[in-house]
Amino acid sequence: MNKINKNMTELKYLGKALLNVLFPEKCPLCGEILSKENRSSNRHICMACHGKINYYDNGTGARSLSLLKHDEAAKKIIYNLKFNNKRDNAAFLADEVVSEFGDKIKALNPDVIVPVPLHKKRLRERGFNQAELIGRKIAEMLSLPFESSLLIRQKKTIPQMKLNPFERKKNLENAFSADGTKYYETVLLIDDIYTTGSTVEECRKALLRQSAGRVFYLTMSRV
Repeated sequence: MNKINKNMTELKYLGKALLNVLFPEKCPLCGEILSKENRSSNRHICMACHGKINYYDNGTGARSLSLLKHDEAAKKIIYNLKFNNKRDNAAFLADEVVSEFGDKIKALNPDVIVPVPLHKKRLRERGFNQAELIGRKIAEMLSLPFESSLLIRQKKTIPQMKLNPFERKKNLENAFSADGTKYYETVLLIDDIYTTGSTVEECRKALLRQSAGRVFYLTMSRV
């Protein structure tokens, strides 16, 4: 059995090494291939670009968190993830979350991590949900449960960036529902951008109505 386990470990290592050769990891900002020489510590970004990252000031005692200020660097990282299929950017964001907020997340003691869902039509068009990619990676790194189907986006909405604050709130009315057959005392909700908070607030309400006792949110950037 030990020999089988050893062989499986070696195969996984070789597979990962082959993937790194065929699809080398690149910096989410400049696109340069990352190596031991140019990588910033053990993070998924080069040393030259790490200084361009601006973290959001959540203040002391914040229980719902945002990672980055929504400046040009954050916009580029998130836009390329969502619209240019740069899925390595999800690993970068998850790594930054765990580095910055790992202890705070553990202190919240969430029973499950849940992503803000996409409508099924938009999911088909894009091929993935960016919040799910990020949330799943965070859950894996912190050894926390992950549930991608607890929240359902039952209404196709207009992209929030095109609307004013009143229109954003109206746009999201009754957009989300939760799976009432499951219940978690504490949920950590993951989304990409916090603008007015309308999206996470509507998701929080849906979860509290049907599936959760408490809901905290974590966004990748905040305007």
